[in-house]
Amino acid sequence: MAIDDIPGPGGNPFSDASRRVFMDTSQCFIDSYATLTRHGFTPEDVARSMLAAAVNFYQIFEIHQGLPETLRMLADSLEDRHN
Repeated sequence: MAIDDIPGPGGNPFSDASRRVFMDTSQCFIDSYATLTRHGFTPEDVARSMLAAAVNFYQIFEIHQGLPETLRMLADSLEDRHN
């Protein structure tokens, strides 16, 4: 899913400022995952942990009912790119 497909704060399109904040935060996550792999964790283990954290996020904020549809959309997007 491209960042342009994700609504910004309040469901509005991203402003340049909010896009920068989103991208900076995303980069922090990427840097953390890279640190884990440098310390011997496999990329697959890091990815599974990242996915589990996302599921936990959905549960904490009580938005888990939308998770199956989101995961289907992401899976379809990945399959479309590889076909």
